[in-house]
Amino acid sequence: MSLKRLAHDTPSQRAGGGDKRRRRRRKHLYLVLDDWHEGYSVHKIDAADGFFSDSDDEQSDERFPDPPALRLESPVAHEGRRTDMTFAALGTKMFIFMNQRCGLVYDTETAALTVGAHAPALMTCGFGISVAVGDELYALTYRFFDKQHRHSFQSMSWGTTAPDERHKPTEGWLWKTLPPPPFHGHAHFDGELDAWIGLRRDGYIGACQVISPDFRSTAPGFHPDCKMTEDKMFRGMFSDRHMSASLTHMGAGEFCLVEGVVAKKAEEHPTYGDYDSCVIHITVFGLRYNHRGELQIKDNQSSRSFISSRHRFHFHPKAFWM
Repeated sequence: MSLKRLAHDTPSQRAGGGDKRRRRRRKHLYLVLDDWHEGYSVHKIDAADGFFSDSDDEQSDERFPDPPALRLESPVAHEGRRTDMTFAALGTKMFIFMNQRCGLVYDTETAALTVGAHAPALMTCGFGISVAVGDELYALTYRFFDKQHRHSFQSMSWGTTAPDERHKPTEGWLWKTLPPPPFHGHAHFDGELDAWIGLRRDGYIGACQVISPDFRSTAPGFHPDCKMTEDKMFRGMFSDRHMSASLTHMGAGEFCLVEGVVAKKAEEHPTYGDYDSCVIHITVFGLRYNHRGELQIKDNQSSRSFISSRHRFHFHPKAFWM
C-alpha cells in the first residue's frame, strides 16, 4: 500500500456518500472534549480561513458555540462511574469506541450517527493512537495491565463481510490484526513534505522519512536522521500548567496544534462547579523546507483560545480535520 495515496474519495468514503462527482466539501476542525459531566462533546470549528492572532490568551473568555455538533453520553458502569470513550477518524467518518467494545460512527458530511463495528478485544481498556492512511485506519494500543498482550496493532477498512442468510455477501467495517509496527510515537504522513511529521514531548516538530521495516527504536523521541524545527511550538508562558498537546494533519504541509492548559484563575469561572476549568489553545501553522533543507515553521500561523471545563483527568482533547 502506498503511503502517498490521497486520503479522500476512498471506497470507504464513497460508502458514506463521498462521490468524486460531487463538489469538494469544505473541511472543518472537529474538536472532542470532555466538557460535559455526562460524556463528551464534539465541537465543529471553521479553521479554513485561519484564526486571529491572540496576544493575550491568559484572559480568554471565549467559549465554544452551544450546542456542539454532537454530544455523546457515556454509559454508566459500576459504582456510578461513566465509561471512557476513544475516538478516531477516517475520511468523513468519526469512530467512537467504548470499553464494552460497542462502536459508533458519526458521519460529518451527513450528520448521521450509526452503529459501527465492535473494537477488537485487545483494544478495550487500553491507551492508544490511531493513524489514517489511504482507506485504512491503523490503531496501536497499549494495555499496561495485560502482561501477555501488552501491545496490539490492528487496522480497519471497508470490505466484504460474511454472507447473509440468503448467502449473499454483505459489506461493512472489518478489523484485522497486524504484526508490531516499526515506528515510535504518533505521526502523520504528509505528501507535500514527503515525510512523517510528529510532535515531540518538548514541543518541537520533527520530520522523518519513511522508516524501514527492520528499524527498531529503543530511545524516546525521534530517529537521529529526523529533521527538527529550530523553535518549539508550545507556549512557554504556560509550561507549568501544561496538560496535554496533540498534532492534527490538515494536508499539504498544514497542521493544527491543540494544547490544553489549566486555567490560572479557575475561581473566576464559577459556572463549572467543582470541576477544573482549562484553556484550549488552537494553533494552525504550516511547515516547509528552506534552501538548506532544514525544517521550518511558516510565518503565517494563527491561533485561537477557548475556555472550557474538564471532567476526566486522563482524557486529552482530540482534533480531526474532516
